[in-house]
Amino acid sequence: MAQSLVELVLPTRCAGCGRPGEAWCSRCAATVPPPPTLPGVPGCDVVIVGGAYEAHLRRAVLALKREHRSAAAAVANALWRDALGPVEVDCVTWVPAGSGRRSRGFDQGRTLALVAARTIDRPVLALLRRAGGGQRGLQAADRRANARVAITTRGDAIPGCVLVVDDVLTTGASLEQSARALRAAGARKVVAAVLAAARPPSRETRQTSKIYGAGPIEDGAERTRKQPSEHEEET
Repeated sequence: MAQSLVELVLPTRCAGCGRPGEAWCSRCAATVPPPPTLPGVPGCDVVIVGGAYEAHLRRAVLALKREHRSAAAAVANALWRDALGPVEVDCVTWVPAGSGRRSRGFDQGRTLALVAARTIDRPVLALLRRAGGGQRGLQAADRRANARVAITTRGDAIPGCVLVVDDVLTTGASLEQSARALRAAGARKVVAAVLAAARPPSRETRQTSKIYGAGPIEDGAERTRKQPSEHEEET
């Protein structure tokens, strides 16, 4: 809430570079780091990745985590607009945040889901819930174990084709469990979209989904992942 009030009274600055004028400036939009090479995320038919979780895109995602709603709308719209155009789903949902962020009345995933829903003209449905905290500080195996018990569906009426969104893909544990839970409840197709990917999922993850960058993709090696700041909560 406090951040939202700040956005109303202070000049708009780019969430990526800090320059005044726009929430996501044209310079940052034109220089988004391309996504790293990724294996598939089990349960997802397609994963759309906006870019690599580094440089100005990383700063923009952190701004979103700090409740910078205007940055979320600007960045997500720029990264997903073209990629989501041909996506055919019945609704949009999101990977829910941990209890810490929810207790502050903000869930960045829901904000992103609203942007995606406007892009493809589909309803936003709260199909998933998460018990307990997020994934921050957990290793890959622990993330998967935590996600399996923490993320479940709400009720039994799950549409057949679902777009599920999240801010950052790291190990893919939360996204994988979200997709598995949706499928177990009746979804036939799950498409995922994330703003950024920090690094490929662990090597034991099977190649089960197609990975698409939301913009031009360069052939390149995996990028070195930066250590998260104390404010980050990875998924």
